Order: sequence, then C-alpha cells, then structure tokens
Amino acid sequence: MKIYSIIALFAAFGSLNAETLTQSEAIETALKNNYDVQISRVSADIDKANNTPGNAGLLPTAAIEGSGTYAYDMGGDKNISRGALSGGVALAWTIYDGGKMYVTRDRLAEIEALGELNYRNRVMKTVYNVTGAYCEIARLTRNLETTRELIEYNNTLVQIAETGFNAGDRPKNDLLLAKIDLNTARQSETTVLYSIQIAKQRLNEYMGVNGNYDYEVETGSAENMPNINREEYLQKMNSGNLDLKAIEMQIEIARYAYQETSTASMPTVQINGGYYLTKNFTSSDAGNDNFTHGPQVGASLSIPLFTAGENDRKANVAQLEVQNAEIEKSKLLLSLNIELENTISDYENQRSLLALERENGTMAKENFEINLERFRNGETTAVEVRQARNELQSSKSRLADYEYAVKLADTKLKLMSGEL
Repeated sequence: MKIYSIIALFAAFGSLNAETLTQSEAIETALKNNYDVQISRVSADIDKANNTPGNAGLLPTAAIEGSGTYAYDMGGDKNISRGALSGGVALAWTIYDGGKMYVTRDRLAEIEALGELNYRNRVMKTVYNVTGAYCEIARLTRNLETTRELIEYNNTLVQIAETGFNAGDRPKNDLLLAKIDLNTARQSETTVLYSIQIAKQRLNEYMGVNGNYDYEVETGSAENMPNINREEYLQKMNSGNLDLKAIEMQIEIARYAYQETSTASMPTVQINGGYYLTKNFTSSDAGNDNFTHGPQVGASLSIPLFTAGENDRKANVAQLEVQNAEIEKSKLLLSLNIELENTISDYENQRSLLALERENGTMAKENFEINLERFRNGETTAVEVRQARNELQSSKSRLADYEYAVKLADTKLKLMSGEL
C-alpha cells in the first residue's frame, strides 16, 4: 500500500470534482489517522518504556546526600556556637530478593510483547472495519447504478406510453403506471444517496476524516473466490488468531505475577556503600574543629517472619487470576470455533448464491429487453414490463449483496486467522 500523503488526501477529499478513493488508500489513511490505532500505539510504547532493568529492581541506586546543622548554646559560662556539615555519595543495591527481580523482568518483557500484539490486533481490526465500510459504500453505489438504470428504463417506458396514449393506441393507465414507477425510482435514488452518505460517515470515522464525502469508491465484482478448507483455517486460527495469542500472553503474565508473590517470604539482602565527608565546628574558644572523610560499606538482611497472612492472600489471588485467564481462553476458543464455522458456512453459502444469481441476472436482463421491445411494439402491457423490470432490479441488487457478502466473509476469515 502506498503512502497516502497530504496532497493525496486533498485530492481525494477536498477537490470540487469527486475522485476515486481506492480501498488501499482508505486503509492507509485509517492506519495514519484512526484514534484507536494511535491510542494502541502509545499504549504499546508505554509498555516498552516500562520494560527496563531498573524498573525490575536489577540495578543499584546512587544519590548525592548532604545535611547541615547549626546551634547556639546560651546560659552557661560561655555562649557557644556549634554545627556540623556532612555530605557524600550513597549507593544501595539489592543483590538478592528471592529471585523476584528476575521474574519481574520477565513479566515486564511479556507485557511489552502483549502491547505490541494488541497494537497489531488493533491495526488488523481497523483494516477489517475499513474494508467492511468501504464494501458497504461500494454495494450501495452498485444499487445506485441499478436505480439510475431503472430511471432510464422508466423514462423510456413513459415516452413509449405517452406517445401511444397521444396516438390513441394505448390506455391512459399504462402512462400513469409508467409515471408512478418513474417517481418511485427517483425516490429510491434519493434514499440510496442518503444511505451512501451515512456509509461514508462511518468510513470517514475509521479514517479519522471529518465531513468530507466528495469521493467515489471502486465497485469491482468478486471474481474467482476460492473454495474453503475448514481444517486449514482451523489450524491457522489456532496458531495465528491475535485475540487467542493475547489471552495466552495474559495467562503467562498472571503466572509471572504468581511467581512474584511466592518470593515475598524469601529474605532480602541489600548492600550499602558510599563516600562520606563530615565537618564539625564550634566557637573558637570552645574547642577544635574536626573534619573526617572516607568510604563506608554496609549490608542489611531482612527476613519476613509474619505478615498477617498478606503474602498468602496475594499468592492465592494471583493463582486464581491464572485460573480465571485459562477459563477465559477456553471460552474464547469455543467462541472462535463457532464463529469460524459460521463464517465459513456463510462464505460458502453466499458463494453458491452468487453463482446462481449471475445466471439469473443474465436471464432477467434478456427477459426485460424482450418485454420492453414487445411493449414498444404494443404487444404487452405496462404491468408485464414492470414485473420484468422489477425482476431485473432485484437480481442486480441481490448480485451486489452476494458479492460483497462473499468479500466480507473472506476478509473475516483472514482476520480470524491473523492473516489480514
């Protein structure tokens, strides 16, 4: 897909003459502008920023410290002023915490990977939504073309009926019926145009474009749609479905959280060190000033003995969250299998109907042309022509419905298998 530049956007949406917006351009625009995609990208970046050794507790901390005091003693034989200044560099490093820091690092890495997966999933679902909205506009555009073709047919019928009525060869009801059908077709045109505008609003929302409707879409037909192998798509879904992968990652994250709580009863060892400088001073007649400096090293050990059951509570909750995530996975897997089966059945059903409707369309067109010629020659009535015309219109409408239903079912199968 090509990059959709600002100039192309202006050409597609801002020009006085309607330009054709291709499906790939619509997808590219959505991936740049869609707010859900942008939010998902920022969320993934936040997860990445959180995945650091320092956040996991693996690195030491260092700080420059300093303090000072001053006092003025009164009431004795002498008034004495005294004070102290101290400063230095302090280092603290937890070298053992039962392995919690390493488990935390693995959990943060898994959360980062989940963030990227969720971003990819949002991108794929946006592509699916854009495809659906684009196909809806294309389907309605096909219906608009059929309606306008119907208006042309009705104009022809009105002219024939009017000529015949003026010549005294046709009854007035043929003319009235033709005019009624013409007005009805014009009403249908208005309704379809309104539906197209609503559909464009939906597509614009996905593309992050506000209030621009001056574009056309491509209305190519669904040709050579392949047969579906159920087992192949089932394998693809089990290995490639991003919703399924996401919940598997959530299970892994919950397991890491449980491992973190299991280390809470382990001892913690921390080493401390630094270089310190201290200066004490008093009044000149009360004693001598002194200045000391040098390195300091120490260590601390903390062994939890009793936490009022808090560690057990956290471990129990973490274990239940693992179980809950596994149940969610089973629920999702069942739902995906049913949805996959329904989508494949829908694809095959619409594909079969499409093949039959193409054959019907050819016959309906020929039947209408025969009746139109017979009406022109005064060999049939307006009622019979109307029936033939309605059959042709219905066939064209069904053909568009089946074609885009097949396309959407195919797109959904790719989404479910992680191939979109």
